[in-house]
Amino acid sequence: MSEKIRESDYYPLLEKWLVNRYLNYYDKYNSKTSLVLKVKHENLVEFDIVGGYKWDNNKRFSTYSIELKIDDASDKLFDQVKIRQKYCDHCWIAHSLSNSSNFFYHVLKEKDYLLDNGIGVLLVDLITKRVIQVLETRISKNKNVLPLLKRALVRKLGLAQFYFAKSVETEQIILE
Repeated sequence: MSEKIRESDYYPLLEKWLVNRYLNYYDKYNSKTSLVLKVKHENLVEFDIVGGYKWDNNKRFSTYSIELKIDDASDKLFDQVKIRQKYCDHCWIAHSLSNSSNFFYHVLKEKDYLLDNGIGVLLVDLITKRVIQVLETRISKNKNVLPLLKRALVRKLGLAQFYFAKSVETEQIILE
């Protein structure tokens, strides 16, 4: 009998995708500066995956979250990501590729909201170990971030020193 697949089985793939995403962007545009990136997924304010990043030449500290479902995608997933947008600049919804037909129905149903609010869409395939970005997140479109909630999240992540710092001393990647 095979073990049941859990959401947490997908976390390492999503973490690796996030690190590669930000490091590739960092290498391409910010090679002379430093990067702080943190990925966390241990029941922090009920986020599946949450973290933050900052480049030395950018005053803005950005937060991100990924809300993942592997079984039945429902309106609950979209309600959750709407809440996450109050904390995070970048938000993605993610779903298992192997069970995604219902997910696509909900994505199409919420398409206008996703596009208007810059919410990204990811598909995760455990067999090929790939994360496919179907829709890019757009920080400029997310007008829902509440600064007080964002600062509280940054403190819970243990990244306040970077949030308030004018510069970042070293490159750090923290996976927990």
